[in-house]
This record gives sequence, structure tokens and C-alpha cells, in this order.
Amino acid sequence: MFRFTFLTMLCLSVCFSACKKDPEETKAVVKPSGLLYGQWKMTAYTHNNEDAFLNGQIPNCVKDDRVIFTRSNTVINDEGPTKCNPSDPQTKTGPYTYNSAQNTLSVTTDGTERLSELITLDSTTLKIRQKDNNDVITYTRVSFDTVITIIKNIDWTGIWTLDLELETEGSPCDETMLEDEAHITPTFHFGDDGKLYFDTDPVESNLNGGDFSNTYTFLRDTLTIKSYYNDGTETMKFDASLTYDYTTKQFSGRYTNVWNNGLKCSNTLVVRR
Repeated sequence: MFRFTFLTMLCLSVCFSACKKDPEETKAVVKPSGLLYGQWKMTAYTHNNEDAFLNGQIPNCVKDDRVIFTRSNTVINDEGPTKCNPSDPQTKTGPYTYNSAQNTLSVTTDGTERLSELITLDSTTLKIRQKDNNDVITYTRVSFDTVITIIKNIDWTGIWTLDLELETEGSPCDETMLEDEAHITPTFHFGDDGKLYFDTDPVESNLNGGDFSNTYTFLRDTLTIKSYYNDGTETMKFDASLTYDYTTKQFSGRYTNVWNNGLKCSNTLVVRR
């Protein structure tokens, strides 16, 4: 069985060498702009005018991979829940660039550049034609919350506690947007839609209300929590970055809370059951 990642899939001549060309498709220059940013999964692969995605040439351990294009011109290939080779790293990265004059997407890994022509790019579909073997690959956009429960063997269900470390009572940072000076910790659950839903509200500010936006992502072993408040007059934000301990089964890291007056407070926190 041959081995794929998105970074090598941009040049599948490794296993599809000496390929004949597929029938020409109507070509149109597609500008990536911000549409390329985000997470994608492969949903079709045409080789020699055959559907290699459905005829078994593309293994399931590749079909569950996810590809992430970042705004910093880095592409991340995540192995998803299964690996073709257990010893492979969970993620692999490389730089990418887009040449608007030639309408080509370039991904470089291990010192080798792979070129593909951009055929389609919109809010849901990324379709490319590999320059070296003329194979056509289609990717479908997926939201980060779609993958959050399958990238790692973590049970995201149930009620979680957001345990924040605060300064002593009376100091400027003795509370946050999510926990007051009484140190009553909020509890929440992870929603399938990439949002946090609070089961308790220690600050009594309607954390699940329309003035709050509470979201999370899990990428490359890092859980990011963002809470933003805007009632039309005041704005406040809370950001946290945490890593998961598979032994204790809890997240730990640091948070930053920025109040409406510009006061910034930062400390440690633990997310646990």
C-alpha cells in the first residue's frame, strides 16, 4: 500500500508515474484570497480518467486526513484518527505560495516543491490539477469543530470545569469575565458546533446570551478557548491556550483577560472534568 499525505499528494507520481492526461477541463484563473484559509478533506481523486478515490487506490488512512491552510502561508497535514504508518508524526507542515500570474499553488516539503493548477476554489470546494501527472484532486471544506472529536482520542462529552487562578481579592485582577472574586468556577460542555455552552454562570452575566461569543478549537495538541463580550457599549475578551495531559485527562495552560478599560490580566488555568 502506498503512503500519502497532502504534501506528497501534490505529487502522486510516486505511485501514479507515467500517467496519461485526463481530458482537459475548462480553465479559469481562480484567486485564492481568504477562501483558501481553513481546513479541508479529500473527497475525490481522478487518475487516468478513473475515480481512484472510490476504486480503492486511495486508502482509508488517507481519506481521513485533514489539510489546513494558515494565514501565515503554512500548510498543515493532520493524519486524523488513523495512520497508514503508526510511526508517522501526527502532523507535518510546509510552506505554500500562490502564483496569480500562473494560477498555481506551490507546496514545499523536505526541500522539494510541488506545483498544482488551481481549478476551483470557493467557500466549499478546492479542486487542483497536479502539474507533473495531471491528476485532479477535490477537497471539501470542513469546520474545525467537525474534526475536533476525531483528531485525538479525547472524550469531549460531559461537563467540564474551567478552573482559573486569580489574584488575591481586592487586586485589579481578582476576577475575570468568566469567574468572579468569589472563586466560584464555571462549568460548561463542548458543543459539536465549536462553541462552549456554560452550565453555570458565576458572574451572572448570561454567558450563553447574545452578547457573548464562546468558541474553541483543538489543533496540533493545543486547545484554544476564546470568549468575547460586546453589548454595543463595552467590549471584553478572554483568550486561553492549553495542552492536554493524557495521563491526568485534563488541559492546562494560561489565559489572558482584557477588560473594557484596557486592563490586561493573565494567569494559569486548568480545564478538567
